[in-house]
Amino acid sequence: MTANTVGSRLDRQAFSGSFWLWWALLTTLGFLLSFVLAFAKGIGIGSLCALRGTLGLGAAAFLGLAIGGLLVGAVMGVVQWLIIRRHIPGAARWIWQTAVGSALAFALAIVIAGAVGQGWFLGGLIGGLIGGGVAGFLQQNVLKEYVPDTKLWLIASPVSWAVALIIMGIAMGAAVGRAPGNPGLVMLALVAIIAVFVQAAITGFALMRSVISPQQSA
Repeated sequence: MTANTVGSRLDRQAFSGSFWLWWALLTTLGFLLSFVLAFAKGIGIGSLCALRGTLGLGAAAFLGLAIGGLLVGAVMGVVQWLIIRRHIPGAARWIWQTAVGSALAFALAIVIAGAVGQGWFLGGLIGGLIGGGVAGFLQQNVLKEYVPDTKLWLIASPVSWAVALIIMGIAMGAAVGRAPGNPGLVMLALVAIIAVFVQAAITGFALMRSVISPQQSA
């Protein structure tokens, strides 16, 4: 059975503007609920490995950030799965696929930023493109059986992650560098929430447009 045949069975009305809004809001909520605890847990594990000498400082930092990103991505994946599961059978894979991409994105972004000396923009760009690209590639294996064309998704996923991590990175750089108008922790949290909302808005729009693509009526 082809993607066009199966895709034509999707309820196109379910992927309207309200779908986009719920996707963006609930993904952001999932991030908000999991971010602090996830990274506290991940960094704690990484620090323990470093203290015990199990891993070098750099490897321990990468491990901790990857664990934090994995947990955040898993929660975001669960939220998104709850939204699409009625329309896309077998979408449970979406959870671990989002988690893997998130882990790579956050870990690479922070490690690269530190390696090049406060290169938050570069770290966010590379981490977002790689992590988002991996997530998008994995997720399109779920979508391709039900969506006529996944090319837009394959573009939107890395771009959205890169945009989000660049926004977070710029704010983080301002805080770490003690720049004028240091945003402070509360402002950093608000910037992170806005960044994730932007990421979810981009991917939600891409998924919505892919489902209601004119090809579907062919």
